[in-house]
Amino acid sequence: MKKNDYGFTLVELSIVIVIIGLLIGGVVVGKSLLRSSRVMSITAEFAAYKQAISNFNDKYQALPGDFAAASGVWSGVTNGDGNGLIAVNISATRLDEQFLAWQHLQKAEMIKGNYTGTAGTAGVRDRVVGTNIPASQLNSAGWGLISVTLTDIAGGYTEIPYTAPDIAPNHVLWLGGNSVSGIVDSQNPVLTPSEALDIDKKSDDGIPRQGKIVAQANGTTGTCSSSATVYNTSAKLFYCALVFKTGF
Repeated sequence: MKKNDYGFTLVELSIVIVIIGLLIGGVVVGKSLLRSSRVMSITAEFAAYKQAISNFNDKYQALPGDFAAASGVWSGVTNGDGNGLIAVNISATRLDEQFLAWQHLQKAEMIKGNYTGTAGTAGVRDRVVGTNIPASQLNSAGWGLISVTLTDIAGGYTEIPYTAPDIAPNHVLWLGGNSVSGIVDSQNPVLTPSEALDIDKKSDDGIPRQGKIVAQANGTTGTCSSSATVYNTSAKLFYCALVFKTGF
C-alpha cells in the first residue's frame, strides 16, 4: 500500500478520520445528554425550594422574606413586614422581600448559597443569578420567588399570561436567567420551547398559558408559545422562562 509523505497509508488515514469523527460525535452526544439531565432537574429543584419554604414556615410561623422577626434570629438581616406575602418592591415603595426570602432561607440553613437580600444594581426588581437568587443546575438559570395577588392583576400585571384561578392569589417560583430589566419581574429565557414543553407535560398540562406551570410573557413575546395553548416547538433557540405555582 502506497504511503503519503507523512508515512501513513490511505487505510490508516481513513481509520484516523473515523476515530476523530467518533470522538466528535461522542462529545456532541455527551453535551446533549448533560443538557437533558439539567433540564429534567428543574422539576426536582422546584420541589426542593417549595419544600424549603414550607419547612421555614413550619419552623418560624412566617414565610421567608416576610419574616418580621428575622433580625432577632440572625444578626445583620432585614425584617419583612409580616403581612403573609413575599412582596415585590414596586418603585422603591416596598421591602425587597423577594430577595430577603433567599437570604432568610440560607440563614436558616434550608438552602445552600450566600445571598445579598437586596436587588441588583439595575433596579428594584433586578434578579441576579447566584447573587440575590439561587442558581439552577441549568446553565445561566436561577430561581425568582414572588407573590402575585389579585390586586396585581387588577393593576394590569401582564408579565405572566395567566388567568386568575390558575396563578393568583399565589406565590410563584420563576425559572429564568437574570432579569430582563431592573424594573420588571420577567427573567431572560433559558429554555427552548421543546424543553419547556417537556417540563410542562411532566408536571402539568403541557399548555403554556394555563395551569400550574406557565410560560412568561417578556421581551420575546410570541416566540416561546405560538398560541395560548401550543408551545412553539419549531423554534430551536432559548425563548422560554417558566413560572411555577407553589400552592401557598
